[in-house]
Amino acid sequence: MYWSQIAHLAHAGWEIASHSRDHRSIGNDSLKGPYSVLSAAELRDEICGSRVDLEVRYFPSPVTFIRPGNPNQNPLTERDMALARSCFSAIRLYNGNTPAKPSFNEFQPGSLQGLMSTHLRSYGELLSDVEELLASMGSRDWVIFAVHGVGHYLGGSVTITPDDFQRVLALIHKAQIPVLTLKEAMTALNRQSSD
Repeated sequence: MYWSQIAHLAHAGWEIASHSRDHRSIGNDSLKGPYSVLSAAELRDEICGSRVDLEVRYFPSPVTFIRPGNPNQNPLTERDMALARSCFSAIRLYNGNTPAKPSFNEFQPGSLQGLMSTHLRSYGELLSDVEELLASMGSRDWVIFAVHGVGHYLGGSVTITPDDFQRVLALIHKAQIPVLTLKEAMTALNRQSSD
């Protein structure tokens, strides 16, 4: 995407999150290895520098940091989690399974710094799994769906077809599930903790 396209989304109300500066995660030369091999200065540049990149283009300050890679490519450490917590209000961690059956989110009340998400991807039981999940939701349950790619090429592990994506949106609409941005969710959580 071009910056102008990202700006268009931001002005239309989409929440622009940070996915790091250079997507360093996989141990190869072009990506310069996972976070564990970076110096403290390189790690700060990678995680917090992406926030600066968005702010200097006059976007709203990003609320969320989304780690690149997966637990094998980019193992989670306390060092980078502490840095991410210092720069962002919400942190989305890895989904442990790809492919994964959609599941509820688990996080500490009052905090959005340990969010887990389920990648929406096309597989045989996707729609029945989503329908079952939405039907079992209680008033205090949360689910975060992540979409890494929408397209007909299913070579990637987290790609969903346009038809499946539209069907999932229709299921969410039919179930009358409230949809919030993370900024709205933080406001709701803060209100809950002060009540």
